[in-house]
Amino acid sequence: AGVVTANVQSRVRRPNCGANEVPCERGRPRQDRFCKPRLTHPALLFRLRWCVCKPGYVRNAWEQCIKQQECNQCRREANTDFNRCSSACPEICGRPRPPVCTLQCVTGCACPPGFVRAFPNGPCITQRLCRGQCPGRHQFFTACKSACPATCKNPFPRCPRICAGNGCVCQPGYVLLKKKPLTCVRIEQCPGFQKRCPGPNQVFTTCRSRCPARCSDDKPRMCPAVCAGEGCVCRPGYFMLQARPLICVPRKQCPPKPKPTPKPTPKPRPTCPGPNQVFTTCISPCPQTCWDQRERLCPPVCAGQGCVCERGYRMKTSMPLVCVPPNQCPTKI
Repeated sequence: AGVVTANVQSRVRRPNCGANEVPCERGRPRQDRFCKPRLTHPALLFRLRWCVCKPGYVRNAWEQCIKQQECNQCRREANTDFNRCSSACPEICGRPRPPVCTLQCVTGCACPPGFVRAFPNGPCITQRLCRGQCPGRHQFFTACKSACPATCKNPFPRCPRICAGNGCVCQPGYVLLKKKPLTCVRIEQCPGFQKRCPGPNQVFTTCRSRCPARCSDDKPRMCPAVCAGEGCVCRPGYFMLQARPLICVPRKQCPPKPKPTPKPTPKPRPTCPGPNQVFTTCISPCPQTCWDQRERLCPPVCAGQGCVCERGYRMKTSMPLVCVPPNQCPTKI
């Protein structure tokens, strides 16, 4: 019995802890500290654990131990928690999950389990709120509607920041055309919209792309679904030739891309006529010859280019150049 008790105690005292975890003190399980307790499932929040996050770390809603500084990064973004490896294709309310998604990790604030994005790059809302999905396009459900939403008649209202209940509202970049049924459109689609652009093939929008199609693009670019303010953009099917002033042209009018300049072919290195010789661009003014008793002091200047003796050989004659090893030099008289 004593052996069995000792084995049990040894297993309790040495649990297999994960990254940034340490065993509980005194061998007793306890609850861990969480970054966002309100967003964490109660089963995880109140679980007794043999391993807890080490000092300076807290547990997130995915049970990862993260630094306290990382936890603090998500304080200002409601209903988010810091995740070191969240999906690059987060779940969005009312949209099916994409069949193909990159395996790349996204580090930062993300919707915890039980929450989804109301729209791309939008706020995180509970799946219960998401189930009250909106019937029209460019809409999302919110628990806190504005008391004076942007409309075609008043696209930029001044409004106190108060909640007017929950319900469906227009996505950012869209304004209210009709209340019943709720219809959301771009401001340029409003009746009587007069804002015009100065050049041909251009259209005004309240939500410009951060990466417009340009003549210089070889292929479509990955671009965040974030508005870059209002202004004139190229119509669909046209490409930006110039940004300031904006010039939009069809693809066939884009200038051809310059061909890369071929690298110049290096000139072949000159060869020397005799053995034990090498070509150099900097001949010494005092090469070592068979008649030198010792190495001479020589100024560090170049005497042109040409053939010289290889290292370890000495010049027997200069014209024509003959290079021999020291043991083949003529005997000094």
